[in-house]
Amino acid sequence: MDEFKQWVKELRREFPPLVPVRVYRRDLSSTGYVGATELVWDDEDRPVRFTITVHKSSRTMMLHMLIHEWAHAYAWQEGDKTPCHGPQWGLSLSQIYQHMLEE
Repeated sequence: MDEFKQWVKELRREFPPLVPVRVYRRDLSSTGYVGATELVWDDEDRPVRFTITVHKSSRTMMLHMLIHEWAHAYAWQEGDKTPCHGPQWGLSLSQIYQHMLEE
């Protein structure tokens, strides 16, 4: 198992979000983004899953973007009422960084 997949496995175990998360590594250079999180809803307006996409780049950049995007999924508690980079996200980001960088 490669290192990126190990990080995702660790995050799933230690910081499980309320809905499942799919994680992809893609070349995002044409988009201008280095990472993105999307919450997918079903036809009845219920959350189904998060999709996290991280730009294929250096090991360090991928780890930082994965942590950043995972914090969005982990912090989400109130659906679209949760601020994108609000206090709950900041706390989640801090907890995840501390855990992942101490490993």
